[in-house]
Amino acid sequence: MKKLVFGIGVLAVVAAGAFVVFGLGGGNGGEDGAAATLPPVNTGDLVEADAVVVPVRSAGLSLPAAGTVVELLVAVGERVEAGQLLIRIDAEREAAALAEAEAALASARAALAQLRAAQAKEEADEEDARPAELAAARTAVLDARRALEDAEDTSGITEEAQDTASAAERDVASAERDVTVARLDGNAETEGAQKSYDEAAEGYRDVYAKWLGVTPSEAESSQDPDALFSAWGLDLEIVFDRANLTSGDLAVANDPSTVWNELIVFIWAGDQSLDRTCDAGELSPGKVCIEREFDDAWDEFDQAGNRLESARAGAATAVATAENAVIEAERALDDARTALDDLGTERLSLGIALAQAELAAAEREAAALEQGRDPLDVALSAAELASAEANVASAEARLALVRVPLEERDLRAPFAGTIGSLDARVGERVSPGVVVVRIADLSAWRLETENLDELSVVNLRENDRVTVTFDALPELEIVGTVVSIGAFGEEKQGAVTYTAVIDLEKHDERLRWNMTAAITKRRD
Repeated sequence: MKKLVFGIGVLAVVAAGAFVVFGLGGGNGGEDGAAATLPPVNTGDLVEADAVVVPVRSAGLSLPAAGTVVELLVAVGERVEAGQLLIRIDAEREAAALAEAEAALASARAALAQLRAAQAKEEADEEDARPAELAAARTAVLDARRALEDAEDTSGITEEAQDTASAAERDVASAERDVTVARLDGNAETEGAQKSYDEAAEGYRDVYAKWLGVTPSEAESSQDPDALFSAWGLDLEIVFDRANLTSGDLAVANDPSTVWNELIVFIWAGDQSLDRTCDAGELSPGKVCIEREFDDAWDEFDQAGNRLESARAGAATAVATAENAVIEAERALDDARTALDDLGTERLSLGIALAQAELAAAEREAAALEQGRDPLDVALSAAELASAEANVASAEARLALVRVPLEERDLRAPFAGTIGSLDARVGERVSPGVVVVRIADLSAWRLETENLDELSVVNLRENDRVTVTFDALPELEIVGTVVSIGAFGEEKQGAVTYTAVIDLEKHDERLRWNMTAAITKRRD
């Protein structure tokens, strides 16, 4: 069939012309006849194909992540430079992550610096303290040697244990005597405080008997005058007002409904030297304040009670302390007797072994100080420093990882060119991978074929020169050079087609992106 098509020659040209005349002139010819792409015409002398005008360099730009447009910095038709910011996307979350990563790095660096400073100070302090520590270690060695000599002196150990037990017995006896003394002293102090308390209680009750002719009960004596007067319904100003105690020239008889004795009160009420409540403040010379006598007696009684409680508590504490001392002394005596009973050849040998071990430990400590810093401490310090440095490196890596997504949130021009389309608006959310900006270098144009089929592509090679005409500019004809031919065929409208790219040898300002054109090449 292919050989037949190539061989029909002029008949194919005539048939193609008829198709153009009758096919295009006769309506739609299908659901989309007006937009249908005609198959290429391949005669014995010609290779023809439809093509479109494209920039030499173009790109459809999309965002790597979803976001909301906050700023459009370019417009369609605007010339931009490589790296120029085109669209700014909301990046609050990424900015927060960046701030967090920066803070983490600053913290890690601060921790590293602090560790280095601390280690340097520790080393300096160790150097400063080493002479004193070395002297102390040497003294400890001497003490350990003397302790070993004492341990090896078994007779001296036994004598010392006996002396310790005897001293413990004396301590127990002394502590028991202290208990007896504490009890005697406590009883004496408590008895004195009790006597003072009883006298104050009696004095407090005597005030009531003196002025009111009544002796309070034990329960009533525990209340201060204000509380007791309130319970009795007694007001000194009213009760000691002589006008309330007479009927004409006669004294009022004792009222059995009141707690106090009106006859006693009547006697006192006639005394002009008395002041009932002392409201005027300081008393005049020769004046006596009834209310103050009640208050003074109560204060003395209350203070005596406090002193009695304090004496009792102090005595109990002193006795308890002395008894605890007896318990401790008895425990020490038991320990001393046990130590004395345990003394024997095996026990003494253990003491010698322990003294030898303590001497060896003291000698090792002194030797280590003589050598300088402990190797284990040096290794631990190095490990801590390496860990802190690793934390800084990790924080730096994290910051780098966070900074990249933040930078990728903004869309920038990959090369210098002109904005061909802009499919984004401020406030609009865009999805990743969706083309929002098309950019092209419009300084030069080239063509890409659309329907170069398998019958024609075999007659077209790279570097072939072709003639180019344009549908919108019928008078314009430009020579082009084939720069590449696609190796993969794509099926379009039932025919396998290939894409050839043609560079134009002349630039025309009237050309526009996606203008339709035709290429023609005569067979060699």
